[in-house]
Amino acid sequence: MSYQKVIEDMFARLPMFSRIGGAAYKADLSNTLELCEVVHHPQNNLRCIHIAGTNGKGSVSNLLASIFQEAGYKTGLYTSPHLKDFRERIRINGEMISQDDVLKYYSLLNTKADEIQASFFELTVAMAFAYFVDNKTDIAIIETGLGGRLDSTNVVQSDMSIITNIGYDHQQFLGNTLEEIAFEKAGIIKKNKPVVIGLYQNETAKVFVEKSLKEHAPIYYSKDFNKDIQYIDNQEYKIGKNKFECPLTATYQIENIATVLSAIDVYKAYYSDMPITEKAVFDGLKNVLQNTGFQGRWQTLQNHPKVVVDVGHNIDGIREIRKQLSKEAFKQLRIIYGAVKDKDVNSILELLPRENTSYYLCEPPLPRKLPLSDLITIAQKQNIPINFYNENPKLVYQKALEDAEENDLILVLGSFFIVSEIL
Repeated sequence: MSYQKVIEDMFARLPMFSRIGGAAYKADLSNTLELCEVVHHPQNNLRCIHIAGTNGKGSVSNLLASIFQEAGYKTGLYTSPHLKDFRERIRINGEMISQDDVLKYYSLLNTKADEIQASFFELTVAMAFAYFVDNKTDIAIIETGLGGRLDSTNVVQSDMSIITNIGYDHQQFLGNTLEEIAFEKAGIIKKNKPVVIGLYQNETAKVFVEKSLKEHAPIYYSKDFNKDIQYIDNQEYKIGKNKFECPLTATYQIENIATVLSAIDVYKAYYSDMPITEKAVFDGLKNVLQNTGFQGRWQTLQNHPKVVVDVGHNIDGIREIRKQLSKEAFKQLRIIYGAVKDKDVNSILELLPRENTSYYLCEPPLPRKLPLSDLITIAQKQNIPINFYNENPKLVYQKALEDAEENDLILVLGSFFIVSEIL
C-alpha cells in the first residue's frame, strides 16, 4: 500500500475527532493499550514530559522540545493536529517521521486497529510512541490531543506533567465548568512525579491540589518562579537583566515562555542526569521555528499588506488575539474566519472587532465544519460587517488580498483547518 493510500485510509476509515466529532472520543484507554501491546509496549519505555491545557500546550511543547534539542538530547515531539502534513505530528529533533516509517508502523498496527475499530488518534499515538522508542530518543515531549485523563497519550508514565491553563473548549466531552475541565486535564498528573501549572486560576487550583495530593505529586505554579518576562521589540524579550530572542512574539506567548522556563527549573531539580545549560535554554527559545517546524501562532506570512495566521479557535484564544490586535498598526483590518460546528461561534464573534474591520467568511474542508450558511446567519444577527463569503478558504483569501491596501492587516483565524488551507 502506498503512503498516500495509508494516509487516506487513516483519515477516511478510522474515526477521527477532527473529522466527525464525538465518535472518535473513547471512554477509556483500552484501545491505545491494545495497539501499544502490538508494538511491545513503547509507552512503558518512553522517557517523556506530558503536556495538557486548553491553550498554549502546542507552544509549550515546541519550545520545550527545542530546548532539549539544543541541550544535545535526541528529542521526540508529538503534537496535534497537523497543519499541512500528517508527519508533522511525529518528529525527532525537528525531522518529521519518514513516509517509509509511517508505512512500517501502519502495517504493524493496522490489523489490530481494524479488529478493535481504533480511532485515528489512538493509532497515531501508538505509532509515535513506537517510533520514538525504536529510535532511542533521550526524551519525548508529548502534547495531549483532547482533555487528559482519557486522552490516548495518557498511557505514558511521564517524568513531569505540565498543565498550561484551563478554559472553555470541548465542553461536550470535558464538562461545562472550569472545575470539571480541570479534572480531566489533571488526569495526566502521575504518581510521585512533579507537575507544573502554567496559569494559576482560583477556580481550578483546588482540583489540581487534590489530584497532586492523591498522587503524591509535587505541584509547582509558574507564578512562583518570578519569571517576569517583558517583550521589547523585534523578537527580543527581557527577563531580569538578561535579554533573549524568540520568534513567538504574540502577547500570549509571554505566559507560555514563563511556563517553559519554570518547567525547565523543575525538571533540572528532579533529573540531574539530564543537565540543561542556560545557553541551551535561550538557544532553544531563539531557534524554536527551525528546530521544530512550529507554525500557525501569530505567524506573519507577508507584509504590505500584512498577513497573519493564528490557530486560535476558542474564547480564551480569541481574547488573546484581541489583545495582540491592540498592539498592531493598520489602516483596515480584514478578518478571514471559519469554524467547526462545536465551537461557541456566537461568543467568539462577539469578541471580535467591528470598527474598521471587514469580514471574509468561509468553512473548513471537513465534515465537522460549521456550514457557511449557518455562519452567515450568526454573523448577520450580530451585525458583523461581511465583505465576502465563499465555502473555499483559498478563494476567500485571494479576495481579501485583492481588496487589501498595502497598510491593511489580513488576519486568518477560527480553526487549524482554515489556517492549514492558507499556509
